[in-house]
Amino acid sequence: MTTDGKGSKLNSAVSSVVDISEGNEAANFESAIIATGFGKFNVFLMLVILPTAFSQVFESVSMSYVVPVAQCDLNLTLEAKGMLNAITFAGMITSGFLWGYLCDVTGRKRIMVYGYLLDGFFVLMASSSQNFSMLLVAKFFGGFIINGPFSAATSYLSEFHSSQYRARVHLVRGTIVSLGNIVLPLLAWGVLPQNLSFRLFNVFEYHSWNVFLLICSLAPLTSGVIFIFMPESPKFLMSAGRNEEALEVFQKIYKFNTGKPIDTYPIKMLIKETRESQASVRYKQNTNTIIRGVLEGLHQIKPLFCPPNILRLVHVCFNTFCIMMSTNTLKLWLPQLFQAINDYKFAHDGVSSSMCVMIENLGQKKNESSPCDVNLDNSSVYINSMVVGITQIMTFGVAGILVNMLGKRKLAGMTKIK
Repeated sequence: MTTDGKGSKLNSAVSSVVDISEGNEAANFESAIIATGFGKFNVFLMLVILPTAFSQVFESVSMSYVVPVAQCDLNLTLEAKGMLNAITFAGMITSGFLWGYLCDVTGRKRIMVYGYLLDGFFVLMASSSQNFSMLLVAKFFGGFIINGPFSAATSYLSEFHSSQYRARVHLVRGTIVSLGNIVLPLLAWGVLPQNLSFRLFNVFEYHSWNVFLLICSLAPLTSGVIFIFMPESPKFLMSAGRNEEALEVFQKIYKFNTGKPIDTYPIKMLIKETRESQASVRYKQNTNTIIRGVLEGLHQIKPLFCPPNILRLVHVCFNTFCIMMSTNTLKLWLPQLFQAINDYKFAHDGVSSSMCVMIENLGQKKNESSPCDVNLDNSSVYINSMVVGITQIMTFGVAGILVNMLGKRKLAGMTKIK
């Protein structure tokens, strides 16, 4: 009887856990996380990730549902709608390197707590916007902030699972993100057609799209509060030289999963995987040296822009650019396109026509003397958007089957050529 490569690695890792527990030797991260088992804590962690995944979807996609409804309240032109859809991603691009560095220096938990609470604040700011400029600024800073906690949550999820479950867990997370693409149009369907209008504190005038954004802020605010009570990533703690704290986290996970006392956890000592970085040490000693730490971080990423890494970096960035361009360009305009099709059918007694004819009025400027109105009898807009989200979930299900058959590289190549 033969075993495959993954089975051999897993058996080897389990054997090393037994050997370490019997010999009281120091364990590495992989052995320590395997010893905690897979159980209730891991399921609970997936539930915790739910609002974080929704936060990312709500922040990046919510404007695509707002702009068709808010066009009269904010006097939006087609160009202004495009700016509102794009400005969140401009914020993300601006903060990419900064969050990656801070995540490695300060830890995952701190970034997620402060990051999601800050993102919630800017979504609240967007929900109370009274003009285009205020909404544009709020969405830019929302995109600037969401990059950090979203990246930290991705690493956080990986660092609570052994290599046996890591890839599958991220497929589950991808499914949850796709679920957000169903929940968002469902939420928009319940709120946006209501034609709400009221004043808050006799200062802010609220319409249905303001209320929609207000409800969207609950996802990041809930995420920030939840992570206050979650442990720090044990992988980060070990990489920072905080092995005693990491061991306590492993013990708590073990107790949560197995129901056994903490002192029965087989690992008693952890190896010191890496030396604590100078930037991390200085951050903890004196927060006034953060600027110096940032400069050191920039020095550490300098090799990325030197041969031979620069060619690999360009290759990866180009691939990512093409993937994001192909997915986000159409996705962000779909609700507006569906609205244009719905408006055409509404104006022509349900009669359809070619796509070009139905959307030809999108870029035309309306006569200033004619009243601006929005057709709220638009259930098909949200139903069609949910259908798109359902196909994404189906894709993740198929990918979970094919990834073991074809491998990650072949599967990625096939999806790019689809």
